[in-house]
Amino acid sequence: MKITVSVPDDLWADATEPGESPSAVVQDSLRLRKARKAAQRQPFEGDSEILDRAMEGDFSGKLGDLVAQADKMQSGGYTVGVDAALSLSWEDLDRAADPAELRDEMVAWFAGDDDVEVLPHEFYETVHQLIRDYNLAGLTEHGSGLRLNTVLLNALVRGVTDTRLAVVILQANKDMADPTRRYETIDEEG
Repeated sequence: MKITVSVPDDLWADATEPGESPSAVVQDSLRLRKARKAAQRQPFEGDSEILDRAMEGDFSGKLGDLVAQADKMQSGGYTVGVDAALSLSWEDLDRAADPAELRDEMVAWFAGDDDVEVLPHEFYETVHQLIRDYNLAGLTEHGSGLRLNTVLLNALVRGVTDTRLAVVILQANKDMADPTRRYETIDEEG
């Protein structure tokens, strides 16, 4: 593409080096502008063109199959997370309050690092067995350990943290609904 532009002399002098190609300066400027716009856009904004291309021809069926696999992985992973969380004591489950910390530890454990601190080894063994029981294909052999795919991992973490949150909410509601229980607790402590 050929274009003709007008640029103030002082701007050109300040922004370029002597003898620099006008074409190279314009191309560099456009690349910087493109990168800045890409950094400012929201996730998936403007990606309709990518989705439109993916949905053309025989891609739409394959894309739908992948989405269905991811959905199965997500719902199965969430169920595994809840089931495994229900096998924990409250003391152990309460240590799983930070999803990022739990996620990091799960990644490490499934990669073969058995130096876990957030939840006991039995929890991870339960998760491993439940994944096999639910026949979730996201579990793959990886070196000396196991690796989870992102959808399954995030669903597992959400299942555990949601279970913890449900216990906290149910316990708080129970205390609020029974004022004598609250007084008994206060009397025992004080």
